[in-house]
Amino acid sequence: MEIHRVDAGRGAGWYADGWNIVKGQIGMWILLILIYFVLAFVLGVIPIIGGLIMALIGPGLIGGLYAAAQASSAGGNIEVGHLFMAFKDEQRRGPMLTLGAINIGLTIVLVLTIGLIIGGGMGASELAGDDPAMMAQAMQGAGLAGLLAILAVSLAIAMAMIYAVPLVMFTDTPPIEALKLSLKASLTNWLPLLVFGLIFIPLAIIAMIPLMLGWLFLMPVLMGALYASYREIFGAPEAPGTTASPITQMPM
Repeated sequence: MEIHRVDAGRGAGWYADGWNIVKGQIGMWILLILIYFVLAFVLGVIPIIGGLIMALIGPGLIGGLYAAAQASSAGGNIEVGHLFMAFKDEQRRGPMLTLGAINIGLTIVLVLTIGLIIGGGMGASELAGDDPAMMAQAMQGAGLAGLLAILAVSLAIAMAMIYAVPLVMFTDTPPIEALKLSLKASLTNWLPLLVFGLIFIPLAIIAMIPLMLGWLFLMPVLMGALYASYREIFGAPEAPGTTASPITQMPM
């Protein structure tokens, strides 16, 4: 599958594309996002099991939002059923749950990395003995290294997942291959994705005011923008306009 390299400025342009994709049905988009958040909240109050279930089905729900973005982009109508489309389709249900299981595994890797870093920092402070200056220097060094390690692992997970979901949703790409392609595409287009991420930070802060209600508007635009970036980077064809759920397959 061919991966296209795009200009850095597209990192900003994707937001404009995202708004153009969702603005015609913003009310239905807000409803989809509200259902997603409510589901996440309900599962979140269930200790341990709820979080695991959300992590497992999360990629499938995001896949449904990608499907809604595809329908909106093609001029079709979106509906609540789009959110659960990955689970209604037998061909996509298993691969999406596999992505969710892999996501849980990657999260465990991140948690273990954090644990190892904390343990290493405590060990470094013990080796420093009773010297406060050496102890502080050791803790500083371990803290910086730990922060960089956590950031690197978190970025690698994010880059592997960002396009794996639409690849599984819209093509026959197996989950592991989709993760590899997503990571490759993200590294190839690290500059526009960096611009995209830098713009996202202030938008996310603004969306938290008041009571995080801004996320009901930001999340649809974000999904539209991510779909636009996926379509551009992987050269995915536009789905034909329809009121149904226009899942298309890219040529392999």
